[in-house]
Amino acid sequence: LNKTNNVAHNTVWDLSRMGRAVHCGLGGLSLGIEPAYLDKTSALGQPQFESVRLHILANAARYFPFLTKPCSIVLKILKPRQNPVVKFQLTDSHHRGASIIAKWAPVYPTNNEGLTERSHYSRFNSIYGFDRTFRCPSALDFIHGVNVLLTQEEVGTPLVKLLRPIRQPACSGHLSLSDAVVSSAKWLQAFHRMEPVTWVELDNIWPQIEESTRNGLIHRPGVREVLGRTLTDAVLRLQDPMQYKHRSICCAFGAQHRDFGPGNILVGAQWITVLDAACNQPGPHIRDVASFCSAFALSAGLRLGCSRWRNSFIDIFLQTYFGPSGPTHDEKILLGTFEMSAALKQLDDNLGKLDGFPPPFRVVIRQHCKNVYRKVVETIVTDTTHALRSQGGEGRTAVDRAKPWTCGVKIRKPP
Repeated sequence: LNKTNNVAHNTVWDLSRMGRAVHCGLGGLSLGIEPAYLDKTSALGQPQFESVRLHILANAARYFPFLTKPCSIVLKILKPRQNPVVKFQLTDSHHRGASIIAKWAPVYPTNNEGLTERSHYSRFNSIYGFDRTFRCPSALDFIHGVNVLLTQEEVGTPLVKLLRPIRQPACSGHLSLSDAVVSSAKWLQAFHRMEPVTWVELDNIWPQIEESTRNGLIHRPGVREVLGRTLTDAVLRLQDPMQYKHRSICCAFGAQHRDFGPGNILVGAQWITVLDAACNQPGPHIRDVASFCSAFALSAGLRLGCSRWRNSFIDIFLQTYFGPSGPTHDEKILLGTFEMSAALKQLDDNLGKLDGFPPPFRVVIRQHCKNVYRKVVETIVTDTTHALRSQGGEGRTAVDRAKPWTCGVKIRKPP
């Protein structure tokens, strides 16, 4: 075991004798495991990358008119997985450069994620423009033969990496954490308003909540072990539909991101860029809100020293999205229900990643994750139970539901 790099909350161990390199980030949710023999810069000759490289060289002048031929190109693999993400760095004879991100998008029976992302990015940027503190990547092209989406590289730091103890100095060169959270809420609100919005009763979407939460608890012993018997029983009681039968709760239903969280938000010097908007099925808007709140709380909790202030930033996010008064009483119930579903899913995903760690580290990291997840889930259970027991209204009125939530964002017609 050779300790090759030691940075605060980001230690890398080289386990080349075991045939793998384990990137252990005690301060975050990302537990990436990659083969040790993989060279991220030597894949230029691979057929799947070579065809894209030739396509980019042939169309470089169309993508970036300021570049002059001939252009050289350098490749760097960012995600070497089944659906890789690759960065192509272009440089012309005058040493002017530009970067393109190529994403080999997965294809499902009902969704080609590459085409969906391209549509969302182009439509969002055409409606809201680039003169705001939030945006989507600029879609350059889509190569149908290999199903690759090409976007212009956006410079920034993932929001999840900006979560640090308040006593540590913030990194320079990007928005402050509070400004990034506000811009994230404005982006989500603008994205939800990009398509027509309808209001549906909770009964119509309850099967989605029940399936994801109840199955996640019953069929995965690792989740029950982390939460413990008492907390597991409390979660199951909250998932009982009878708790909600006496309430007529409506939910905004329309375009959704489905993976909205700090890991998919790049924070730049003047704006944030949201990635991976690849869902083409409508759904409840509050699922995206809950996904962000849950991921933010867990990410901050896993980073030692951040748990004290995480709730204040979550409150800023909710007040920006819903308005100064925050979510209504019934929206708090919906938020807690979807937060629970998101937290359990994230817990299950990260428990699976722990199997790649050596046993000594696995025990320590598992115990740290157990403490953090229990605190977050306990908070969700307490808040949701309090909202259910207290007297509240029936949600937004019909007049309120008809009002678009724009947060001061003026929507312009696409050209």
